[in-house]
Amino acid sequence: MNENDVRRVLSEKKEGFNVEAGGILHDVKYDLNVSGIEKVRVINRYDVSGVTDEEFDNAKPVVFSEPPVDILYDETVDLSDAAYVLIVESLPGQYDQRADSAAQCIQFMTAKERPIVKCARIIAFYGSVSEEEKEKIKGYLINPVEAREASAEKPSTLIDKYDIPTKVANVEGFLEMSDDELEALRKTMGLAMSFADIKFVQDFFKEQGRVPTVTEIRVLDTYWSDHCRHTTFLTNLTDIKFEGDDELTAEIKAAYEGYLSDREEVYGDRISKKPVCLMDIATLAGKKLKKEGKLDDLDESEEINACSIKVRIEVDGKPEPVILIPGTVKENLEFNNIEYDEDDIVMPEPESTMSAKDTIVVQDLERVVTQVEKTIPASSRIVLDPNLSSGVETATSRVDGVALYDITTTYVNGVEHDTKEKFNKWITEPQDDSIHLGTSVTGNSGDVVIRWSFVSNTTAYYMGENAYGASGGHCHYGTVAVDPSVIPYG
Repeated sequence: MNENDVRRVLSEKKEGFNVEAGGILHDVKYDLNVSGIEKVRVINRYDVSGVTDEEFDNAKPVVFSEPPVDILYDETVDLSDAAYVLIVESLPGQYDQRADSAAQCIQFMTAKERPIVKCARIIAFYGSVSEEEKEKIKGYLINPVEAREASAEKPSTLIDKYDIPTKVANVEGFLEMSDDELEALRKTMGLAMSFADIKFVQDFFKEQGRVPTVTEIRVLDTYWSDHCRHTTFLTNLTDIKFEGDDELTAEIKAAYEGYLSDREEVYGDRISKKPVCLMDIATLAGKKLKKEGKLDDLDESEEINACSIKVRIEVDGKPEPVILIPGTVKENLEFNNIEYDEDDIVMPEPESTMSAKDTIVVQDLERVVTQVEKTIPASSRIVLDPNLSSGVETATSRVDGVALYDITTTYVNGVEHDTKEKFNKWITEPQDDSIHLGTSVTGNSGDVVIRWSFVSNTTAYYMGENAYGASGGHCHYGTVAVDPSVIPYG
């Protein structure tokens, strides 16, 4: 067994279990607006040294993969059809939990010295992507504080070798740098601190009257970052001294003595189990206010590394403050245990991305359907029949119909909103009557459907073949005389 013998294995989640790949695809398409990406694959790469071939083969299905959900590749995986391949690994010296866990598991299996394991994550993008979009994706997926882009080549050894510097370099010109130059330096060095932070550091070293070393900037940046916050803040402080007799030192000392007094009040008999540390100093004021009953609206969580943002959700007309999480409206509703039906009104759309400015409105929508019978009047059809010399003949009897209608009443949050009526079916269809009118004199023919009718009395006069009416028209059989004061001419 040679520690320089590096073995490589790769593991990828099977379709249906590749949740991480789906999440990256969503982020790239919708957060970065890289619309050309159609598919993403995430493959975990393991380089191992310090084990035999047999030990390595035994570890593959146990340590590096779960056969029911993972696909395992030896040495290489074909990514030739990918539009872009990004490989990410931890920075040297950065703790890699995946690699450490794998090394410990192999040690448990072999009962020998712990092997060296190094991990990288291969992210393959399929579709179309421009060079500018590649840089955007790289900047989004690589946090320069803890990771870097890795090579696809397998190293000859996994043993880290570092050149010991004989002289620590200074950040030359740091004190004289303009704001633009400071920002450029921050980006070039990949610092986690913001521009305001590095500006503060510059002001500090101006007061000191000297140029900082690269090491000092790196150490400040590391302790400034959130990754070292818990390590630093939870360090037990056992020997605290205040040097100097100036007014500021006196105020700091008095504040610290007030903190010690408050500790006894807040912790009581538990004080021996609560060591003095920066975290305790920072949070004791909140604990005291809570004990005094002044923090009724405190949002408590097991997560001590983040703050909660609350947004308003209006459910059934009642506002409720809820915790905002990154994601869609639907995911926020599920996270806050707010249920809704498919028929309910949800605004914004459930699949839209939620922001702190949004107010989610969930309205209970209920539709009640009832059925009613309605009488539909029958019609009369008049037929002008030239085969009849005169008179009226009724061929059929008139029968009204009965129809079934659906009445849908919509209620929003229990209040009636609207009502709609829709024809369902005929129970009995209406039977129209047919009235034949004789028109043997005029020779007119055809039929007319009458929807409305009325009854009136008329008087007719017949004066012979050469008779003319008041309007000048020739009088014939069927001419009706009317009172022009009641029914105008024409």
